Amino acid sequence: MMRRSIDAVASRESILELLSDVEDAKVSVDECKKKMRDGEEYVDLMALGLGVQAASSWKGTSSTHSVLRRDVAESTWASILMRLSSR
Repeated sequence: MMRRSIDAVASRESILELLSDVEDAKVSVDECKKKMRDGEEYVDLMALGLGVQAASSWKGTSSTHSVLRRDVAESTWASILMRLSSR
């Protein structure tokens, strides 16, 4: 169990280190529960195993602990996808 927690933190950190300073600032602001648009793609840093998800108004999706696709450059998003696929 402890090993799984350490792996989860390492995985979150590996995603966050891909972000530029500007992108990191946007993600930090989003952690204040900015509302996501219906269908918007994001990665939940607390549930990386779920991969890329789409926001849904019926689920009441908020951006806490998430990286929203709109907040990062396409090249960063592609790097995030590569990192997720290598897990």
